[in-house]
Amino acid sequence: MSRHSRNPRRDSATSAPPVARSPALGRCDASTRGYTAARARLDDAGKAALRDEQRAWIKTREATCGEAKIAANIKGDIAGGSPMALEVAGCQTKLTEQRTKELHALVASG
Repeated sequence: MSRHSRNPRRDSATSAPPVARSPALGRCDASTRGYTAARARLDDAGKAALRDEQRAWIKTREATCGEAKIAANIKGDIAGGSPMALEVAGCQTKLTEQRTKELHALVASG
């Protein structure tokens, strides 16, 4: 092996930032912890109701933050690509933060 040969596995491991440091992942973790904590305080019927509520919220988030919905809301100023990906991520982040607050409030009130 030449001393100039590159190890693609090492290069990919060192060139990309670790996913665990992503702020979006941190928000997702907080939301998951809120859901888990809320669920732990409920009986079986409450757990089922919370699960159904969470599933409905996910569908709403996906519909609200979908590319077609965002494009309609901003009247075509963004036509896809990186700007659209940023708009979708920003929308999902905002709604996830709101949902996380709701879940933590549920835990605090229970």
